[in-house]
Amino acid sequence: MTANQTLAEAIETLQEHELRHVPIVDEENQLVGLLSDRDILRNLPYLSRSKIKNSTKFREDLFRIEGSRAVLNQQIENVMTKKLWTIEAHCPLIEAALILMKKKIGVLPIVDSERKLQGIISVMDLLKVVRSMVE
Repeated sequence: MTANQTLAEAIETLQEHELRHVPIVDEENQLVGLLSDRDILRNLPYLSRSKIKNSTKFREDLFRIEGSRAVLNQQIENVMTKKLWTIEAHCPLIEAALILMKKKIGVLPIVDSERKLQGIISVMDLLKVVRSMVE
């Protein structure tokens, strides 16, 4: 995704792909930020929990808003996290795990020496590795 896309587009992407984080890149695929479900929630009007219903769509109720939908038209750039911890692809897995744990973050973007996005690694990815080791 790019910084000039809207929160509505970001929510659609998160729901469609069942994601909690999405990297934000510029025209040269350089990492400029990260948008998480929490970044979005901090910018949505509060919805009383009593109005939440069961849904089959991924996190549909999480992103439900009351009142004006204009908030969904704001650009991602206004709500994304810009100060990021990143790693390069050659980073040992244990080092990535230690960064995630020490910094109490859920995802690390993987970039090359020019800060071009190569991928991301999440806590869930690490748990999958651990699971495969014990099976």
